[in-house]
Amino acid sequence: MKYILLLLSIILFTACNKLKKEALIIEETIDSTIQKKEPIIKEEKVPEIIFLDTTSHMEIYQIKLENSKYQYEVTVDSSYWYKNTQNGFSYFKDESNIAFDKIRKRLKKLDKSVSGRNAIFLNSKLKMRGNFRPRGRVIEYIFKNDSIAQSIYDQLMQVKKDLRKDWEIAVDWKCPAIMILKDNRIYHIITGGHYMMGMENEIATVMFEKNKEE
Repeated sequence: MKYILLLLSIILFTACNKLKKEALIIEETIDSTIQKKEPIIKEEKVPEIIFLDTTSHMEIYQIKLENSKYQYEVTVDSSYWYKNTQNGFSYFKDESNIAFDKIRKRLKKLDKSVSGRNAIFLNSKLKMRGNFRPRGRVIEYIFKNDSIAQSIYDQLMQVKKDLRKDWEIAVDWKCPAIMILKDNRIYHIITGGHYMMGMENEIATVMFEKNKEE
């Protein structure tokens, strides 16, 4: 009986040692696998940097207008500055004009968004019907980014919709005119009179059409 118990003890001891060795091998294998894995490095997000172009593009459009079929002479529209020497949108500021007062109230809150403003005068020596000559002005409003320009443009179009007659008097000077949104800029093209009806679109096409190589 003693021999049987001794034999069982030896078998049990051998089995336990074997299990311990197998467990140790598995543990070492797991540790080795973990060590071989490369550490996960989280990439930090680099904030997108937006370079804002707030310079005037009038020189580019001046060349296009001078080379157009009407061969416009382009000069700085200094006379227009005297009518509105303050920053913001340019419009006919006649204190006795009811239309001006309505427009001023609506545009005053938008003036502070304008970060730059430039104006040029267009005058052609080529005659149209009768003794009329193509002429007009282009005003460039510059904003800090595209989203601001889009927001202001939408608000301007709403004012134009709400106060159409007043807009024509105070903003368009009773002349065929158009406003164009271009990136972070708004261009206001005002022709010289009703004899130029439709030519505001022609001027816009000359200014903004892309060259073949572009």
